[in-house]
Amino acid sequence: MQKLSAFKVSAPGSTMIMGEHAVLAGQPALVCALDTRIDIRVVPRDDRVVQIESELGKYQASLDHLPHDAALSFVVAAIQAYQTRVK
Repeated sequence: MQKLSAFKVSAPGSTMIMGEHAVLAGQPALVCALDTRIDIRVVPRDDRVVQIESELGKYQASLDHLPHDAALSFVVAAIQAYQTRVK
């Protein structure tokens, strides 16, 4: 199996000013770009430890048991969604 290398990704911010529920019915929404970005750096590890360092807080847990963290719940949920794909 090929070992993964560290990588970094970045995405611009945006917000829906109105119509966030309308889009669920195929209707338009008013979206605005933000002058901010999110940057993520992923560094593969040899163990099954997930370690997050963010302005929102720090988090460390085993990939096999990811306890809830209020400040980073959206990140933990994303990891859980792909948990079965990580070996």
